[in-house]
Order: sequence, then structure tokens, then C-alpha cells
Amino acid sequence: MINIRFHFKKIICCLLGLVPLLVNADSVSLQGLSSIPDPVQGFEIIPKPVTGIALFGQAKYAEDFKSFKYVNADAPKGGVIKVAIRGTFNSMNQLAAKGVPAQCLFLMQDTLLMRALDEPFSLYARIAESFVGAPDRSWITFNLNPKAKFHDGSPILAEDVLFSFKAFRDQGPFRTRTYYREIQKAEVLGPRQIKFSFPAHVDRQFPLLIGFMPIFSKAFFEDKDPGKTTLEAPMGSGPYKVSHAVSGKHVIYKRLPDYWGKELPVNVGQNNFDEIRIEYTRDDTVAFEAFRAGNDDLRIEDNIIRWMKHYDFPLVERGRIKKVEVPLKRPMGMFGLVFNTRNPLFKDRRVRQALFSGFDFEWLNKVYYNGEYVRTRSYFANSHLASTGVPKGIERALLLNHCNRLRKNLFEEPYTPPPGSERGDMRAALDLLKSAGWRIRENRLIHKDTGAHLAFEVLLSDPHYERLALTYAKNLERLGVRVTVRTVDSSHYENRLTHFNYDTIIHRWPQSLAPGREQMNNWGSRAADQTGSRNYAGIKDPVVDAMIKKMVTTKEEKEYFASIRALDRVLLDGHYVVPFYHINKELLAYKDTVAFPKTIPVSGFSLFPWWCLLAGWSTGR
Repeated sequence: MINIRFHFKKIICCLLGLVPLLVNADSVSLQGLSSIPDPVQGFEIIPKPVTGIALFGQAKYAEDFKSFKYVNADAPKGGVIKVAIRGTFNSMNQLAAKGVPAQCLFLMQDTLLMRALDEPFSLYARIAESFVGAPDRSWITFNLNPKAKFHDGSPILAEDVLFSFKAFRDQGPFRTRTYYREIQKAEVLGPRQIKFSFPAHVDRQFPLLIGFMPIFSKAFFEDKDPGKTTLEAPMGSGPYKVSHAVSGKHVIYKRLPDYWGKELPVNVGQNNFDEIRIEYTRDDTVAFEAFRAGNDDLRIEDNIIRWMKHYDFPLVERGRIKKVEVPLKRPMGMFGLVFNTRNPLFKDRRVRQALFSGFDFEWLNKVYYNGEYVRTRSYFANSHLASTGVPKGIERALLLNHCNRLRKNLFEEPYTPPPGSERGDMRAALDLLKSAGWRIRENRLIHKDTGAHLAFEVLLSDPHYERLALTYAKNLERLGVRVTVRTVDSSHYENRLTHFNYDTIIHRWPQSLAPGREQMNNWGSRAADQTGSRNYAGIKDPVVDAMIKKMVTTKEEKEYFASIRALDRVLLDGHYVVPFYHINKELLAYKDTVAFPKTIPVSGFSLFPWWCLLAGWSTGR
């Protein structure tokens, strides 16, 4: 049995290539689009097969491709992997808005289309064997594969797609309700044909949002509430099904040898392990010690010091465990301390900016991390999407439309986080706080009008960040700011996160090479007051909203990229997050009992193409 563990922070990277469930795009090209007449109910219209959607231009793979180039089409099937993650869960239902769903439920539910990890953003036929859409993206029609079926053998029909759409729209998580409620119409044209029509303003990524929607069985929910939290796994259609689950402890997915889509080009060479066992843990140190002892066979390390100093154990020395560093070509996203602007203390931008001085990157990187990290200077760091210098060209023009809402310095000075030194820039921080009404009295910062002491809490769920937070707190003591650090269990943390019940948190937002509508969920004004959104900072900025709208509706590639950089610049200037650091490579340690293709896709490491080298191998051998 192959036993694989890796950290919770990397689970999406491993299994999805850092791609969210509802991905997004801007200018999407439909291969072979033509002005085919709108299908009419009662008439069978078979359009020319269209199988791929690309972000810009043509999709990489032709309609007759056999498999993705980053997989081994001849990879053997077999083995059991064990994935250890930090956190908890209490639901197996992706349709429910409440509860904490188990990780990797997407293994059970196929989608209409599937993403290729070696392109910035492209989708290919899965449940939908073909599709056709209007050149202006005002509608798209999916033709379902006659072979597509659920785990009980029943066919996947257009009514199941319609049911899934309505369930996500009306009762699903915040992000799906937000997206799908804007879709104008969904209509069944035949047993295996369904059409979606989009509103007049035509958000150009709507076809992709629908294509990435998991499809559920309407019959399964006939006597059940699709919006209810439950530990009963819904009827699936994907390559795996749940064989056992215990809330907060583990989930076991078992591969189905008779999976209907195993020969589809998008699946060839993937889903190679017989079982995927996900075990929940509260402490990553425990998982590492198990790895050292030889109980585990794959680990993605996110602690650079551990990687450098603690991978000298016998299994590494004997060559049983190999180490590899994979350069990353995708955006690293934003990782840092998040100010909850719903708290009156953080509503003033000057206060947020002043509190940046508590993070001394240069000292931390030198003393704690041996200089291995890079300071994060963008919400899209490590990519061409990051803003640099001062705004120019299209980006400047977009921002000038809102110049009355922006600081003049944004147009004249490049964004630069506090330099970081042992003393820090305390004088500038005190000047900002003084302008915001704060005064030093008896070594404490007191507001001149309210008499309140400048104090707040850093809420954590990962003990790994305690040293970082405590160092930040100690630095701010010199300003007269009192910072407390509190670490809670995963369920408590998730509950407070969902309801925005915190002062500050340490959080990471992943990004893809094709940002889009998920940015509304991360930073949009509508998401700020919506329980369960990822707008943890509570941002309500009309300029942020305008840049996101431009990003998802523009038809021009240059304008698309300019709007992303403009969004980045406005977010940075708002000082909602103290940017921390990142590393531009992935750290993999794995046993010689597993293997992976030589080609690592641009989206990063993915577990799906890996396979077991030793037939019949099990834990302990």
C-alpha cells in the first residue's frame, strides 16, 4: 500500500494544481465556433463537435488528442495513498452552504468540462462530449456524452445538469450562489442537451463557470434536501466513490474500475491509485515524524528550515526517499497578516499602514529562514500579472477613470513594503498614527477622542505561525500597541473565519494564471457582508469592484492583463494585508516506490498522474 501524507496548505496544489472549484477566464475562445442556429425544442440539431475552450486563441490540444502531455498514458493502476491534512470536516455535500465539506469531494463528481494543467486556462470535454456557443458568448449549449453515467448505472441527463445548476444557485455556497444567480436562463432542449443563456452585459467567463460545475443526480435528491449538511455522500459520477468516512478523522475514496470516463482523453494516465485515504490531523509536526519513520511516501514541504536541516534521516541517506525542488511558474498569490476592516480599529488606512512596521522581513528571513524566502510584493507574485513600477498605458488609463478615489501617490510611486530592519521605520509609523488621532501615553497608544488603547488579537489555527505572530507582536510593543496571539482548533477557527469573528488572521489566497470572478469573492464589496465569502479583509472599494468587472467582461487581451495589474495596485495601496514572503519552488520528498511524469505542468505539482511502482506494496514493507 502506498501511504502518502502532505500538509493541508498544499492539498489544493496537489490535487487541483491550485485551481479553485469555480475557475474563471476572461476572453474565452470556443474552438470551431460558428453561427449555428439556436437549437429548438423538439428538433434534433447536431452541431459540429466542439471540444475545447481556451483563455485566448485556440486550445492547445486538438479534438482528436489522446491524453495530456504531462501524464504517463501507460501508468499502471494500483496502490493506496494516504493524505494527511490539517483541519476538520462535518459534511460530504458540496451543495450545502453550511458546514465544512470534506476535502477532495470532486473525486466523486464529474464536471461538464475538465481543465488542462499545462495551459494558462483551457477546458476540454468530459460529461459534455461537445458544445457550441454564440460568438458573443450570450449562450452556450452542451451535448452530453451518451456513455456518461452515475455510480448506480443511471445515465447523466440534461435534467441532472439543470437540477445541479438550480441547487448551486439557490442553496449552494456563497460563491456559487453569487455566480449562478446572474445567469439568465437554463433550459433543457432534449434528454442530453441543455442550453444556458447569459445576461446582456455578457460576463465572458460564464461558459467556463458552467463547464466547471459538478453534476449531481436529481433522482438521488428526490426525497432529500440538497442544501442540508450530511455525512452521506451524494450519488457520484467520477472516478472514485467514498468507501468510508468519519467526521473530522478520515475519508477513504475507492477507485471504480468500471468508471464510465476512464478512457476519455482528459482522464487517460490519471486516477492511478486504487484508494485515496485522507486523514485529518491537528499537527503537521506529527505528520513529518511519521514521514521520517518511513510510514509515509510523499510529502510536500512548506517549511524551508525543516527542508534544509531535518531531511538527513536514514531513509534519505539510503536513497529510499528522494528530494526534488521544482521551480514554480504560477502566481504565488498573497500570504500575510489580514486586517479585518469590519473592526472600527482597522477602517483607517493610515492605521493599517502604520501596523506594517511590525513585520520585519529582513530580520525574520535572515534569522529564522536562512535568507531563503522572497518578500511578497504583489497579490500575483511570481508572474507577469504582478504590478510593477508606476502604472502606464492601459493600466494607467483604467485607474485615471477613478482618480478622484485614488491617492495621487499611486500614480507617482511604485509600491514598496516597509524595508524591514531591526529598528523598523517607527518614526513614519508614529507619524501616521498621530495623524489618525493616536497619542502615546504611558508607553501605550491611546486614541485622543475615545481613550481606547490600540490593541488587537492575531487568530491562528496553525501553531507553525506562532513564532511569526509573536515576533510581529513584540515589534509592535515598541509603538505602544498591544497584540495578543491566540491559537485555536480547526473547527473553532473555521467557524470564526466563516462569520468574520476576528481582528486579524494569517491567510493565503492562491491565484491562477487566469484570474477572474473568484476575485469578487476575495475582494468584492458584495462579498464583504456575505457569510462564508473569502473577503476576509472586508474590503468595500468601488475601484476594486470596477477593476474586477473590467477583468471579467473585457474582450481585449491587453486590457484583461492591465485590469489585473490595476487591481493588484489598488489592493496593495489599500494596505489590507501585510505581505509576508514566498518561495519560488516546490519542495517534494517521496519514496522510491512511487513515480511521476517528467513533465510538471505550469499549474504545478498534481497527484493525479503519479503511480505506484511496486505491485502489491503496502505500508510497512
